[in-house]
Amino acid sequence: MKKRFLIFWLTTTFLISCSNSINEEDFQQVQDNDLRNYSTEKQDIFAFGLYDDDRRIIDTYLSENLKDTYPLEFEMEQYFDEDIDFGLLAFENFEQIPLHYEGKDRNLITYHVQSNKSETVAFNLKLKANVNSEISFISFTDPYHSFDSEPDNIEVAFQYEDIFSLRRAYSSSDPIETKFIENVEVSTSHLIDDNIIEGLIIDTEVGQYNYITQLTSEENAFIHIGNGYGEDVPYALIALKNWEQVDINGERVLYFTVPKDATKVIQFETPKVKSLEPFQFFAFPYPYEIEEGFYEADRIYSSARIFVSP
Repeated sequence: MKKRFLIFWLTTTFLISCSNSINEEDFQQVQDNDLRNYSTEKQDIFAFGLYDDDRRIIDTYLSENLKDTYPLEFEMEQYFDEDIDFGLLAFENFEQIPLHYEGKDRNLITYHVQSNKSETVAFNLKLKANVNSEISFISFTDPYHSFDSEPDNIEVAFQYEDIFSLRRAYSSSDPIETKFIENVEVSTSHLIDDNIIEGLIIDTEVGQYNYITQLTSEENAFIHIGNGYGEDVPYALIALKNWEQVDINGERVLYFTVPKDATKVIQFETPKVKSLEPFQFFAFPYPYEIEEGFYEADRIYSSARIFVSP
């Protein structure tokens, strides 16, 4: 397992998600495969997509024609030489929502994909808003992996930055009406304008990128959010403890803007825990800006998965 993901992290640092960086040949491949999302390197391939209950691919917009629940299917294919366990989460406007799966509402769905095969997860989605919402899905590997046997193994920590994400709009082709309102206090944030990173890094010091794997309960630390887009970018930031969303500095979702070619640093306190629990940040660039053809708003950045100890 460790060898597989170390190779994967070194060679595929982000997901190909029908982005504007795909060349014409790649885009034709995606078109020919029902607009599924790909993460590939040689023969090691992940392919995943979101479908309605008629097996039609959902590319940008969820249909407004629903009653109480929304039947969906998430499909994952993997072409490694071993079976892989996955987790699946859902969010509405960056707040975690349950998925109705196998007769129960679950914040986390776990599923198993055999080597060189695919697995389809069928579930019902119940949304809070009627229209004009952003709906996000995050799938990831090894939801119950523990660092107990190798707590300082940086290679293992790196592998959990790679996630499989989809961001969709529950609306018509009209823009989402929810407004972006910044709520990050200046006193808890810093800006580094000459040291740009890509993605998210957790550390106990500003501007130090040590890729730590463990913090203690209620410890002060810093999350670094880089912006290499070449323009000012708004972000929504959330945190999960043991796959349940938790507040960051008293807010369920942090909204802020990172200036172009800069790194935003936000101080935070780790959640209180009674046992060793996984903890991870996720950042959504261009929140509430999902629209057809705007592929930058389909990405989700992840920090390394760390563990918080009592």
